[in-house]
Amino acid sequence: MEGNRIDLQVAHEPGDSLASGHTLHRLNPEHLQQLLNILTNINRGLELEQVLELLYTSAQDILPCDRLALALVDRAKNTTTSAWVKSNRPIRLAVGYSASLEGSSLNDIIKTGKVRIINDLEQYYREHPDSIHTRLILEEGLRSSMTCPLYARDGPLGFLFFTSEKVNAYADVEQLFYQHVAAQVSIVIERARLYTALSEYTAAIEKQSQNIRRNLELARQLQQTFIPEKPPDLPGLDMAMLYEPLEQVGGDLLELLPMPDGRLFIFIADAMGHGVPAALSMAVVKATFHAVIRDTPPDPSLVLQNLNEALPPLLQSQFAAGLAMLIDPNQSRVRTARAGLVAPILISGKTGEAHEIEAGGLPLSVDTAEPYEATELAFEPGDMIILATDGMTEASNSDGEQYGSEGLVKSASRCAYASAAQCLQTIVDDQVSFRGGRPTADDITVLIVKRVET
Repeated sequence: MEGNRIDLQVAHEPGDSLASGHTLHRLNPEHLQQLLNILTNINRGLELEQVLELLYTSAQDILPCDRLALALVDRAKNTTTSAWVKSNRPIRLAVGYSASLEGSSLNDIIKTGKVRIINDLEQYYREHPDSIHTRLILEEGLRSSMTCPLYARDGPLGFLFFTSEKVNAYADVEQLFYQHVAAQVSIVIERARLYTALSEYTAAIEKQSQNIRRNLELARQLQQTFIPEKPPDLPGLDMAMLYEPLEQVGGDLLELLPMPDGRLFIFIADAMGHGVPAALSMAVVKATFHAVIRDTPPDPSLVLQNLNEALPPLLQSQFAAGLAMLIDPNQSRVRTARAGLVAPILISGKTGEAHEIEAGGLPLSVDTAEPYEATELAFEPGDMIILATDGMTEASNSDGEQYGSEGLVKSASRCAYASAAQCLQTIVDDQVSFRGGRPTADDITVLIVKRVET
């Protein structure tokens, strides 16, 4: 480019009316500025359709363009398909038209990467009578074409077709400039393609998230049946409870079943892990427990034994810790059997001493032959029992030390003469203070039952 002059070489198709290598006319400053404005506008971040509309409109002032079309390449199928067309005449080669690239002249353009100009389509068609594309363009009344290949970093994207009703319409076209235009359009197409892919990916993620939220809501509704909202109001018993799932849904289960004769059957369980998998395991445990309790006398050891025999094929490789307890306020007795759960703590209403009821066996679904023996103790007015899952005892402090059963026993001994609710608050406050702001690592369930005078 010297001053206001551009000299460029054009590669013409055989049979073109101009000789290959023809030197182009010199662009005047006004047309040069218009061409540069096209590039500037393409780079403004417009959408693909806006860019094509702008290109079609702008081209009218500086070169013949009765028809502008975009075709995209499907590399997997090795085809090209018309994706956008703008014309001032009836369209025969419409959007959606598809053809194989194998053996076509378009395939040659992809290989060379050069703009192709045909200044006499009728002559070209006589030499290539099998070209359906050319025949349809001729039927639209067009006589010259310029094809600009479009590329992304990873290969061909498609083609821009400039077409005119005039013969020799592109004899003096600045081919190199339109290679630059094609490069900019390629960027827009690639950006649109990536945006579409991102939108599809985002939509898929959102759909997946909706499914997850829906499943979590179903799991949460299911999990709400695992823990009662509050303990039943029974003569001779003062009760308080706490449930804190680690996630939206938890894997702890608490069943409080009042009996017609005033007794209370308690079943508390803790699934392996936490979250949705633990909640699903606990749903199996809950359903199995209710099936067992319907056909089994309310004896803690017998209930655990029957549960342990029924659960392995249902839980498969999973297991669950559990504890069954029968409280009889009328007889002031408590009978308990344990399957791997945290040992219950009995607080004496007379001495204020707290100790664990240690007897117990393996978690449920570990060994079907595991015997579960029940321990029976007095449960006098003033006495209190604390039941908890291991989310309470396995909480740790900044030194990595666990709160443990020892911490629970010490805390319990400080609230021997308080109500069930007051004792629960004391225990929770003590454990929180011990953690020192560290989060818990599992679901927490605590039940406190105090024997009171009726």
